[in-house]
Amino acid sequence: MESDIEKVIRVLKMQAEAFLVAAKEFYPFGTYINKKGEIVPVGAYLGSDYSPSIMLIDLLEKDF
Repeated sequence: MESDIEKVIRVLKMQAEAFLVAAKEFYPFGTYINKKGEIVPVGAYLGSDYSPSIMLIDLLEKDF
């Protein structure tokens, strides 16, 4: 049986692959498992396609 951490890693790999195949790049992103056991992908957007990564990472860290 797949552990929660294995599920999160699997989904993160799928997200990264999808971003890289579609756009050849990606913004910082994450994933978590909610109280119901559902996997929830998380991303950030600051209104520009070229926002500094550190600002996006800071936003994600605050949300998590």
